[in-house]
Formats: sequence, structure tokens, C-alpha cells
Amino acid sequence: MQRLECMPVANEIIRKDIKGGTTYIAKLPILVMVCLLVGIFGGYAQGESQFDVKVLVSDEKGAGVADAQAEFIWRWSGLRSEGSGHLKAKTDKTGQASFTGKTNFKEYAYKASKNGFYPSDAITGVFDTQSDGKWEPWEKELKVILRPVKKPVPMYVKTIQGQLPMPGQWSGYDLKEGDWVTPHGQGKVSDIEIKAKGEGVRYENFRGEITLRFPGTGNGILVHTPSSHESQSTYTWPYEAPVSGYIREMTWKKSRTPNPSGNNKVDHYDEANNPRHLVIRVRGSLYGKIDPELKLVTGVKGQAFIKFTYYLNPDKTRNLEYDPARNLFGNSSATYAP
Repeated sequence: MQRLECMPVANEIIRKDIKGGTTYIAKLPILVMVCLLVGIFGGYAQGESQFDVKVLVSDEKGAGVADAQAEFIWRWSGLRSEGSGHLKAKTDKTGQASFTGKTNFKEYAYKASKNGFYPSDAITGVFDTQSDGKWEPWEKELKVILRPVKKPVPMYVKTIQGQLPMPGQWSGYDLKEGDWVTPHGQGKVSDIEIKAKGEGVRYENFRGEITLRFPGTGNGILVHTPSSHESQSTYTWPYEAPVSGYIREMTWKKSRTPNPSGNNKVDHYDEANNPRHLVIRVRGSLYGKIDPELKLVTGVKGQAFIKFTYYLNPDKTRNLEYDPARNLFGNSSATYAP
């Protein structure tokens, strides 16, 4: 099949749409419509081809996981009516499941799950090439590592969200009480001290920063970088907090500046210091973690609004594996990941 050279036409029409505020897509010839759809969904191939893939599911020690639920998903198939493809199969005694089918697109995703293990996240990939109506390599092998559920424990889990009691000054927060320390709340111990400040002209033009500080000898925060198999899992944390490596404080910076076109707002983070997984130690012997989402929003008058989720294990072990059914804040209606 000859490749369609049509993107310049489609791009020109899109530019007119942005500038003029008029939607033209309904008036486009069918050929250009096809080109736009290809641009939206990406990865369009020269005709539908067969695929043959094998999903290999193993545990962290490399042993095959039998009777796991493996899944293979491929992209929407061109303009055909079937829609998305999604196949499921149980793995054999070696941990292997096979999938065959046809698709126009080279993108795909796969995952696996089994009782007693944390499900894998969806892992994406692409086929290499097409040859004689087949996607190559034929019998492509895709690997999934499942992490076992070991010993989930009750924890204090809560999302801190809202305006700081004292903008620009240190505000103490009690992780066990789930509140700011007195006189701004019912907290008794400053497990974390938070300071945030911002300067803003308007919502789309401001800058600010947030700092977390941990009082007390030996307390602090560290960055955990997930390994490749941890990244595949829905449980991306270590099972136990590290013994050492904690630092007393950490700062994030954020700014928003108007896009030159005037159409969009752009956020800029301090990329050198924007960690995704944070492990904490407080009160000398209590360990926990802070969810990857950590946000700072600054108001036009310098107010700072923050948001992040924390987990605190009170049993004085380094266990970071949370049982979602046992939040020690019993009145919490929110559901949190392990």
C-alpha cells in the first residue's frame, strides 16, 4: 500500500482552525479526514497485519507465575468498526500466555495479575516492522514481573490540602493527629514543618516554592528511585524503608508564565529536584512515605495552597506496605493505594 502524503494539508487546516476559531473538520474531504485521524491516533501502518506475541509472567526471583491473568491490548484498528482489541488468557505452568490477532497499529500494551501479587501496571510497546502481512518479530516475547503482597499493615494515611496557616513561615504538622499543631490545629508534635511562599501577578503569571523540614536528630526525607520491575507494578515502593540516607529538608520550586501566544498557561518545575517517591522518618523510629503527587499553588496575594498525601506506619518497623482496608484515620472515606 502506498503511503498517503497528506499531513501538510491537515496541518494547514488545523492552523486555520486555531487562528480563526472555526471548526472545519466536518467539511474536509474523506482523504484528509483519514489523515487527521491517523495523526490523532498515531502509529498507522500500511495495512492490517497479523501478530503473534507471548506474555511471560514471572516473580521477582525469575520463576514463572502459573495461572496468572495476562492481557494484551492493541490500538483502535483504523476506520474499522471492531474498535479496540483486548485479549485475556491464563498463563501456563511456565508463566506463558500466547496472543494472536490483527491490527493496523504498531502500538500495544500488556499487563498481568494474580491473587497474592500486586497487579502490574499497563506496559506499552511497539512492534518493529511489517513483513508479508505479519508484525515482526513473530512470536515476540513480552515480560511482566509481578511483586508479591507480603505484609500490609495499618497506617495513618491522609491528603494534606489547603492553605498554610502562616504563609512564608514554618507551619508544623502532626502526622498521627492529622492536623496542624496548636494554635492552628489539634496537633501536638511537629513531625513535618512546611513553608511555602509565592509571588503572583495573576493566576497565569506567578512563582513559588515549598520546603518540607523534619525536626529532630535522624529524622528526614529521601528519594526512592523505583527499579525497572518496581516501575511495572502498581506497588512501586520498597517493602522496607532504608536505614540511612535521610536529609533534613527538601525544596520544590514552581512557576507559571503566560504562553507567548496567549492561549495556554505553562508550568515549570525545578527538574533537578522534582522527585517522584519520597520516604520519610519522624520521631526517631517511625517510617512512612509521601505519594508522588506534591503540588504547590500560589495565590495572587502570596498565599500558598499545598497538596500531598502521606503514609505513616506507627508500629516502629520499617514496613512501607500499606493495607488499604486499614486506614488508622477511621473516618476517612478516601481510598488510597498500598
